[in-house]
Amino acid sequence: MTGQPRFELRLKLGSGGMGEVWLARMTLDGASELVALKRIRAEMSDHPEHLKQFEREARITSLLRHPHIVALRRYGVDAEGPFLALEFVEGRSAKELEEQAHRRGLVLPVKVALSLARDAARGLSFAHSFRDETVNVDHIVHRDVSPDNLLVGYEGLAKVTDFGIAKVVGGTTLTGTDTARGKYGFMAPELFDGQEADTRSDVFAFGATLFRLLTGTSAFPGKTEAELLRAVLHSVPVRATSLVELPPAIDGWIDRALAKDPRDRPANLEQLLALLEAELAAEPGEGRTAVAELMRQCFPTGEDQRRTLVMQAIEAGPLPTHTARRKVVVPRRRWPILIAAALGVGVGSGGYLVSGIGGPRPKAPERRSPPGVELDAGASEEPPAAFDAGGVEAETVDAGTVDAGMRPAVVREGKGTLFVKASPWAKVTVDGASRGGTPLKLVLPVGEHVVLLEYEGGKVRRHVVRIERGRELELKGFLARPP
Repeated sequence: MTGQPRFELRLKLGSGGMGEVWLARMTLDGASELVALKRIRAEMSDHPEHLKQFEREARITSLLRHPHIVALRRYGVDAEGPFLALEFVEGRSAKELEEQAHRRGLVLPVKVALSLARDAARGLSFAHSFRDETVNVDHIVHRDVSPDNLLVGYEGLAKVTDFGIAKVVGGTTLTGTDTARGKYGFMAPELFDGQEADTRSDVFAFGATLFRLLTGTSAFPGKTEAELLRAVLHSVPVRATSLVELPPAIDGWIDRALAKDPRDRPANLEQLLALLEAELAAEPGEGRTAVAELMRQCFPTGEDQRRTLVMQAIEAGPLPTHTARRKVVVPRRRWPILIAAALGVGVGSGGYLVSGIGGPRPKAPERRSPPGVELDAGASEEPPAAFDAGGVEAETVDAGTVDAGMRPAVVREGKGTLFVKASPWAKVTVDGASRGGTPLKLVLPVGEHVVLLEYEGGKVRRHVVRIERGRELELKGFLARPP
């Protein structure tokens, strides 16, 4: 029987809305290794929804063991709360590689982009076809495929990471909700209309990711989330081959993958993977040598500040005790069940990069929008008006008041569009009718409407919005006013 691991913190790698990630040395049963240690932020540790999501990420990634899905080394709970010890991958995200190449006046060679896509397709195909009758899992949908979640090691190997919002198809309790979450510009259109995510949703996101890596531009450009959402829903991207020379079969696959209707897309990544394998088979090193060389050009040893900090942290030993996180008390009723139900005691999949995980990312450079991208005739050319529905202005109501009695009386002819997003995510009720979860696009009749945002923990905020004919309005809901 293995004991409880001990962690020595070396360097804070990043933080996001829910968690923090540290470079740490994990010691267990006399053996030690470097890991990326993920913990729930102290101020989030008493949120049931965050604990549930953290648990799901651990359990899902523990199922997946594949060389192109970064590994989960250990998970559990200790005196500081739940933790995930993930494979330490020394490298960068594909997004960072593409942006750094652009800053240096370079573009990703087609061979590099196809090699990254080949590695990612191998990992995702494994998740899509994963079956385990012992835990009643039929397959797994990632739901957040993007260049951010493709990690590139300095040696040229790429791996898929972050199954935190993945969907497990089957009878398992890991299935979770179908609330649309992910990165605008990569999320499939059907996810904004409340449809269930399936492998074709990942195919769309993969197509958008490959388009970006190959061309250096977004398939669905936009400066704001509302513009990105509108582009995903209405615009038709140019063919990738109009911007870069590609094998015709791969260009055709990307075009089909970005279809608005999931029925028009490839059902999975198997066809693309076969095309990529054939394209790279004749190349020495199967494209990985080219990836490693570009990584050296973009992040040269000795000049890459973040890489230098990581190496110094490894050599310097653990951080002083006063830099450690403060102790938090986390409810334990769920985690013993997690540990007992998991497969094995810590060898699985998942992972984080050694740089900038979850933290602020460098501002993306200005990019040329692909020519010929047009909105549908029915879409407004004007950006949506912004309606900040922060918690300070919102009226807090009882969850029990969510009923049809809150419908407004005045509704006029015509329709407009309402884009609803919230932080954290929320269930949306409009005029007493449930409409799904954020982010959400709604077409509503002209006039005033009562919008209820029900956040995790049962907290409900009430907003009144005025829809104007042919116009777009963006509702931003915050449970607490952001800094």
